[in-house]
Amino acid sequence: MKRILGEYSQILGYTFTGLVFGLSFFILFINFYHYKEVSITVQATDYTREIYSKIQNNLAQVKSNASLYDVNSYAGSENKYELLSIQSRLNLCMNSFEDEKIKEFFDKKTIGISDVYKLESLYQQKVINGCIVKQIYDLTSIEGDAAKFTSNSVRTIAPFIKLESNALIKRTGFISSNIKNNSSYYFGNRDARNNIFDLTKDSYYEVLNSYEEASSFLVEISNWYVKVIGGLV
Repeated sequence: MKRILGEYSQILGYTFTGLVFGLSFFILFINFYHYKEVSITVQATDYTREIYSKIQNNLAQVKSNASLYDVNSYAGSENKYELLSIQSRLNLCMNSFEDEKIKEFFDKKTIGISDVYKLESLYQQKVINGCIVKQIYDLTSIEGDAAKFTSNSVRTIAPFIKLESNALIKRTGFISSNIKNNSSYYFGNRDARNNIFDLTKDSYYEVLNSYEEASSFLVEISNWYVKVIGGLV
């Protein structure tokens, strides 16, 4: 009896080992297909360089506009320290927009879905959160005892800032979700590969366009700033 139970246990052990080995091989196999799926790339085009050139031109204009203010020589009616704070915010935004990690993506000749995911994450972290939310949207803190800005000029521009900022904040949020939802484990086929290709291309250009739109928004804020300090745009 003991001998039979021993042989039976041995058979069960071999069977279990075989099942574990088979499952491991299967997982490894479908991971290989998943790797091939997400390795699909698209070619960066002249449009990428065109967008990057527009962004650089916008940032140059913002830098120039921000540099026009001198707190020591300002003799206007606005609170000069609030204007100094706005100048500082514009300069901090430049640091967010010109992040070196973001710049690397504009030099790439091919773009994969993982590149798009990383670029969108950096865009949200640096441009949206680092600049639009923390620096620009914060200008609308004009009510109550905790108000950071009290000038009429800021009150006038505040509704526009809220409107444009909210639009930018919401614009690319769906991209990461779409990429995650398409990151499934299955055997690749032509339709799946085409879907990944289209998702990569469309998402990449959506982030680039949003980046350029955010820089244009910053130009508008800096042009308003120049008018407030008494300069000419």
